[in-house]
Amino acid sequence: NLECLSRVCLGMVGARRCSHYGRQLGFQFSKQISEEGITVVSGGATGIDSAAHEGANAVNRPNIAVMGTGFEKLYPKANVRLFENILKAGGAWVSEYPLMTSARPNLFPPRNRIISGLSCATVVVEAGIKSGTMITARLAADQRRDVLAVPGALANPLSAGPHQLIREGAMLVENADQ
Repeated sequence: NLECLSRVCLGMVGARRCSHYGRQLGFQFSKQISEEGITVVSGGATGIDSAAHEGANAVNRPNIAVMGTGFEKLYPKANVRLFENILKAGGAWVSEYPLMTSARPNLFPPRNRIISGLSCATVVVEAGIKSGTMITARLAADQRRDVLAVPGALANPLSAGPHQLIREGAMLVENADQ
């Protein structure tokens, strides 16, 4: 559905190995944002990305998965049903790679610039300081997009990324309405 690419989009990214709490937040934020007519964009990875897509799919709203592979080599394989549901909800897959391109670590950071580039703002839900999520946040800032960060528990190492972004000027968000 190419039409969803021209709608107002919000990137939602975060840790692959997220906490249960972070996953719940990603799902709930995405569900609420989608109900407001905003298209959620994420990377289709496990963790927060999956929760973001699942939230939009739960209310049957278009959302966009930006792939770090070709469409014939969907990754992760565990998310194939999730990817199919994105299309059923009127969403889209986006990739700059040829159809048969397999997953390789060096392909995912370039993919992140597309996530932030399609989005008017990017929300970070749980991230380590040195992570693909933080790359996406930096790319969003470089593209003059708003960066929003969800604070977390001080004892959770995955709160370090959002907390650093907040210290650097990202907007703190505590709920989807914000």
